[in-house]
Amino acid sequence: MAGHYRWKSFEENEDRPEKPRRYGVTEMRGPRYSVLSQNVLQEIFESMGQFVDGLKFSGGSNSLIPKSFIKQAIDMAHEHDVYVSTGDWAEHVLRSGGPSGFKEYIEECKQLGFDTIELNANSLEVPEDTLLRYVRMIKNGGLRAKPIFAVKFNKSDIPGRRNRAFGSYVVPEPRSSEFVEDIDLLIRKAERCLEAGADTIMIDADDVCNYADSIRADIIAKVIGRLGVEKTMFEASDAKLAEWFIKRYGPNVNLYVDHSQIMDLECLRGRHLAFAFLANVTSAGPPEADFIGGPGQGGGAPDPARVEEPPVVVPFVPKSPVYIIYLGATKHDDPKLVAQSHLEILKSVLGSEEAAKSSMIYNYQYGFSGFAAKLKPAEAQKLKNHPEVITLVINRKLVMQTTRTWDYLDLFSTPASSKGLLQGSNMGSGAIIGVIDSAGIWSESGVFDDNGYGPTPKQWKGQCVSGDQFKAEDCNKKLIGAKYYMDGLNADLATSINSSTEHISPRDHNGHGTQVSSTVAGSFLSNLTFPGLSAGSIMRGAAPKAHIAMYKACWDVQGGMCSVADVWKAFDEAINDGVDVLSVSIGGLSKVRSLDVEVDIAIPALHAVNKGITVVSPAGNGGPRGTTVINISPWIITVAATTLDRSLSAFITLDNNQTFMGQSMYTGPELGFTDVMFSEDQSSVATVKGKVVMYFEKEKPMPGPEILQRNGAVGVIYVRTPSSRLECPANFPCIYIDIDIGSKIYFHMETTSSPKVKISPFKAVIGESVASTVGGSSSRGPSSFSPAILKPDIAAPGLNLLTPRIPTDEDTSEFAYSGTSMATPVIAGIVALLKISHPTWSPAAIKSAIVTTARSTDPYGEPLTAEGTTPKIADAFDYGGGLVDMEKATNPGLVYDMDMNDYVHYLCSAALYTDKRVSALTGNVTTKCPSSSSSILDINVPSITIPDLKGNVKVITRTVTNVGPVDSVYKPVIKAPLGFDVKVSPEELVFNKGTSKAAFTVSVSSGSYKVNTGFFFGSLTWSDGLHNVTIPVSVRTSFIDNFYL
Repeated sequence: MAGHYRWKSFEENEDRPEKPRRYGVTEMRGPRYSVLSQNVLQEIFESMGQFVDGLKFSGGSNSLIPKSFIKQAIDMAHEHDVYVSTGDWAEHVLRSGGPSGFKEYIEECKQLGFDTIELNANSLEVPEDTLLRYVRMIKNGGLRAKPIFAVKFNKSDIPGRRNRAFGSYVVPEPRSSEFVEDIDLLIRKAERCLEAGADTIMIDADDVCNYADSIRADIIAKVIGRLGVEKTMFEASDAKLAEWFIKRYGPNVNLYVDHSQIMDLECLRGRHLAFAFLANVTSAGPPEADFIGGPGQGGGAPDPARVEEPPVVVPFVPKSPVYIIYLGATKHDDPKLVAQSHLEILKSVLGSEEAAKSSMIYNYQYGFSGFAAKLKPAEAQKLKNHPEVITLVINRKLVMQTTRTWDYLDLFSTPASSKGLLQGSNMGSGAIIGVIDSAGIWSESGVFDDNGYGPTPKQWKGQCVSGDQFKAEDCNKKLIGAKYYMDGLNADLATSINSSTEHISPRDHNGHGTQVSSTVAGSFLSNLTFPGLSAGSIMRGAAPKAHIAMYKACWDVQGGMCSVADVWKAFDEAINDGVDVLSVSIGGLSKVRSLDVEVDIAIPALHAVNKGITVVSPAGNGGPRGTTVINISPWIITVAATTLDRSLSAFITLDNNQTFMGQSMYTGPELGFTDVMFSEDQSSVATVKGKVVMYFEKEKPMPGPEILQRNGAVGVIYVRTPSSRLECPANFPCIYIDIDIGSKIYFHMETTSSPKVKISPFKAVIGESVASTVGGSSSRGPSSFSPAILKPDIAAPGLNLLTPRIPTDEDTSEFAYSGTSMATPVIAGIVALLKISHPTWSPAAIKSAIVTTARSTDPYGEPLTAEGTTPKIADAFDYGGGLVDMEKATNPGLVYDMDMNDYVHYLCSAALYTDKRVSALTGNVTTKCPSSSSSILDINVPSITIPDLKGNVKVITRTVTNVGPVDSVYKPVIKAPLGFDVKVSPEELVFNKGTSKAAFTVSVSSGSYKVNTGFFFGSLTWSDGLHNVTIPVSVRTSFIDNFYL
């Protein structure tokens, strides 16, 4: 049968992929719900085994069946290339036997031949971190982990004591397409399981998708849209539901079915080819796009209290996906010869030059060597074994992660401060800042005015590329380059980006690129009259006279998406064009993987840094939870986000004249006294007309302000834990207050017959009274992949920054934006100023200057805090070295310099690269990995992080370079982490005309600790009385390996 079975297709690469499949997986149920004897299993595998990818022992049935039968069934499955899963029984083992019993269970499953262990997160009453440890235990045991997450309509199915995110409760009525908070929490937990090494996420959605006539399509769409079709699996309990999944999400969706459905499901997969599927889901959807079925069954005309959201478009998984092939440093000075060598390599696998050219997406031929190409998995595997290939990975998707800012950071532009960094660097004149971003640029904005600019720097080799609503002439002496890249994303989408919803050019579509560019190097924009600010305010960037080159590599697709292949090409050309600094406000989602997989920007950034280009990127917006930091390589400056000393404050006045302050971005007229109501969740959305509504965060799912506005509400009050991030529109009275104030207002409402409130528009409150804090959304360290390298490196203002909006926005020309993607250009602009002031400094020296002079207090001397469930004093995992202090950074005294040898040390210490690979990466055959005795702790980063101190003394080496007065003597000031002993040798560093570098050692011991601890924080400062060169010190003991309890 296998010899003649084919899907009907118009192109060869549309045929059903061979096993083992990464998507379009069919997992068969058995034997609890289907009595499957060995004979029946044999018949199934022989007759339709090519359509079966997996066999699951459902409902813990493997615990009841003789092990001899299990072993025979597994062997039979393996003979037909079918993997075998345990089903959800592991949680029972954990409850009865604990971690030690679970280890024995993993080993037993391995001996029996199981491939996958399922773990029912809903049944486990454990903290999330413990669940992640169990996932890692399965992975470390050599098996695949498949966590199961539940989504229910009936809240009583979820015991109250359990973590709600493991058993997500979804409000069934009214059925709103607004995605509820618990689904977001569930997805975030699932994402963390994937990051910890889980292979697939099984969604147990009995109430959500058990019946095709009442399915919550919005819930399924969000799960697949966030986790990906390749990483999710759903149960299709009947043929009708299986058909719905295939029609909606195409043949690549992974389904768990009864053995009786195998052939029908395969026919469905064959009839609904991916190209037809893509055209279907991207078209404007009828009402059944969110709910299917006839009247009375969830379909028909939309409920007037329900607001339709646009359909979620699920990523298409092509039969020939795009792969990125990395070859190391370029071997030729001529880019044409480099490109030809790539063609020869590809030709050796595909068989002809014509096939190679048709497959090729990009040549990386300037800053480094490599290419992106469309390949079938078998072709990719063959190419991976080519002797010149260092790394081959499948293309991935990345995501996109002002006025008062510079006064707050003491970067003044007044004559009184003419000796400061800004004036000393001539405001960045001559520097070229490359911006790799998501939305291009709107060159007509006043912040890109080139009045007073001289000629373009001689080093510049780039250009402006014309396109939709953007001409090459739109560039000027300020904006000297503008390009766009989309071939990688187009190839993976199997269709072109929609030109009706996106500018196919460097033109900005959603404002993100314009905001980032104006922050990094915007020209002076005077006499702002923004509501809430004093008249005559001035907006500018960090380096207002620097030049900008925009590289648009991300697009407004599926909420904002970038293809790694496109981003790499932007890096490749930016290196060749002659930029001095790269501001890259993008990054991946996962944190737990090797650089062979996390190729997001690490490799091209390394080549940029090796050419003297500093790369600045965000820490990510996954906080306040630890180990969420991204862009973790030591050659990148990774930036956390803080607030300013400015609060966008508005006032709520009760009808008894009590007044409370909250945060808001509302700029309209004052809302007079209006009826106010309390609501527990979104179920009351139909009753809000003409009222102000108050919600308590996390009490139950809350509707967003847009939903309320469309349903007639005139205002909303959100009560939540302290957070500096504001997400309300400017044209709707929306205000955030803390729980204490919310409780007082709620008490008034409960004791008043017809309570009313008044809401004012916001006004900016500036000064010492406004606390500075690391934002709750800013991702935290340590990096779980390389915890010995401190990340983030530095913090900068990134919350509620005022930046220009593109002219197509309706409400105002400037507004507040938040995130580490906004903090990144703050640091990138400061880097440009330092580059002009110190042209001989390396990227590592610039990074060291910024980190070692940072402050742990705000400019007023108050300790920096960190937002979270419980606010706290911030530490190194929140802000790295601290809040940037650019005036001190220009004169740091000493720097911790690094070069390619340090970066090779990192790659080799993490067991990522061999001698052969590092030689290819550097283009130098003499470059080798350091000796096996070298430790990752000795990489010369401006920090010390020991994640596994076992009691014996740990000795760490660092080297500093004097960039201050020639004759200097520095002495150490040690602030040891609590309970640890720290000693430094020598106790004095002496510099003179013949000595500009000095090495020292730091010895750390655990003191009185005899058990595993969390991290404790301290610092080491070298001081000559004028300069204080401070690095953070973080230490954690680890006396017991594999500590799971």
